[in-house]
Amino acid sequence: MTRPTRALLIAATAVFVAAFGVRFVYLRQIRNIGFFERPLSDGYIYDQRARGIAAGDWLGPSDFVHAPLYAYALGVIRVISGDGVW
Repeated sequence: MTRPTRALLIAATAVFVAAFGVRFVYLRQIRNIGFFERPLSDGYIYDQRARGIAAGDWLGPSDFVHAPLYAYALGVIRVISGDGVW
Protein backbone atom coordinates (compact mmCIF):
# COMPACT_ATOMS: atom_id res chain seq x y z
CA MET A 1 0.00 0.00 0.00
CA THR A 2 1.43 3.34 -0.99
CA ARG A 3 1.54 6.29 1.30
CA PRO A 4 -0.59 9.30 0.23
CA THR A 5 1.39 12.25 -0.98
CA ARG A 6 1.37 15.61 0.73
CA ALA A 7 -0.47 17.19 -2.22
CA LEU A 8 -3.22 14.56 -1.95
CA LEU A 9 -3.66 15.21 1.78
CA ILE A 10 -3.82 18.97 1.19
CA ALA A 11 -6.39 18.49 -1.59
CA ALA A 12 -8.53 16.17 0.54
CA THR A 13 -8.40 18.63 3.44
CA ALA A 14 -9.35 21.51 1.14
CA VAL A 15 -12.35 19.57 -0.20
CA PHE A 16 -13.46 18.70 3.34
CA VAL A 17 -13.16 22.31 4.55
CA ALA A 18 -14.99 23.64 1.48
CA ALA A 19 -17.83 21.12 1.87
CA PHE A 20 -18.13 21.88 5.57
CA GLY A 21 -18.18 25.62 4.84
CA VAL A 22 -20.96 25.29 2.27
CA ARG A 23 -23.07 23.23 4.66
CA PHE A 24 -22.47 25.64 7.52
CA VAL A 25 -23.48 28.65 5.42
CA TYR A 26 -26.59 26.80 4.24
CA LEU A 27 -27.63 25.91 7.79
CA ARG A 28 -27.07 29.50 8.95
CA GLN A 29 -29.31 30.73 6.14
CA ILE A 30 -32.21 28.35 6.84
CA ARG A 31 -32.14 28.56 10.64
CA ASN A 32 -35.10 30.99 10.71
CA ILE A 33 -37.33 28.74 8.60
CA GLY A 34 -39.95 27.01 10.75
CA PHE A 35 -39.13 23.41 9.92
CA PHE A 36 -35.51 23.87 10.97
CA GLU A 37 -36.56 23.92 14.64
CA ARG A 38 -39.77 21.89 14.22
CA PRO A 39 -39.28 19.11 11.66
CA LEU A 40 -42.11 17.94 9.43
CA SER A 41 -43.26 14.54 8.17
CA ASP A 42 -40.59 11.83 8.42
CA GLY A 43 -38.20 14.23 10.10
CA TYR A 44 -40.75 14.68 12.89
CA ILE A 45 -41.14 10.92 13.33
CA TYR A 46 -37.38 10.38 13.49
CA ASP A 47 -36.97 13.31 15.88
CA GLN A 48 -39.61 11.94 18.25
CA ARG A 49 -38.07 8.47 18.12
CA ALA A 50 -34.59 9.92 18.73
CA ARG A 51 -35.93 11.80 21.76
CA GLY A 52 -37.30 8.53 23.12
CA ILE A 53 -34.02 6.73 22.52
CA ALA A 54 -32.08 9.55 24.22
CA ALA A 55 -34.45 9.30 27.18
CA GLY A 56 -33.72 5.59 27.56
CA ASP A 57 -36.56 3.97 25.60
CA TRP A 58 -34.29 1.83 23.39
CA LEU A 59 -36.97 -0.54 22.11
CA GLY A 60 -39.65 2.02 21.29
CA PRO A 61 -43.06 1.32 19.81
CA SER A 62 -43.63 -1.98 18.04
CA ASP A 63 -45.29 -0.20 15.12
CA PHE A 64 -42.27 1.94 14.17
CA VAL A 65 -42.19 1.32 10.42
CA HIS A 66 -39.21 3.50 9.46
CA ALA A 67 -35.64 2.26 9.18
CA PRO A 68 -34.40 2.31 12.80
CA LEU A 69 -30.68 2.97 12.38
CA TYR A 70 -31.13 6.67 11.59
CA ALA A 71 -33.29 7.17 14.69
CA TYR A 72 -30.69 5.43 16.85
CA ALA A 73 -27.90 7.54 15.34
CA LEU A 74 -29.91 10.70 16.08
CA GLY A 75 -30.61 9.46 19.60
CA VAL A 76 -26.92 8.89 20.29
CA ILE A 77 -26.05 12.31 18.86
CA ARG A 78 -28.76 13.82 21.06
CA VAL A 79 -27.28 12.16 24.15
CA ILE A 80 -23.78 13.41 23.29
CA SER A 81 -24.57 16.95 22.14
CA GLY A 82 -27.83 17.84 23.84
CA ASP A 83 -31.29 18.75 22.62
CA GLY A 84 -30.47 21.64 20.26
CA VAL A 85 -30.69 21.37 16.49
CA TRP A 86 -27.11 22.61 16.01
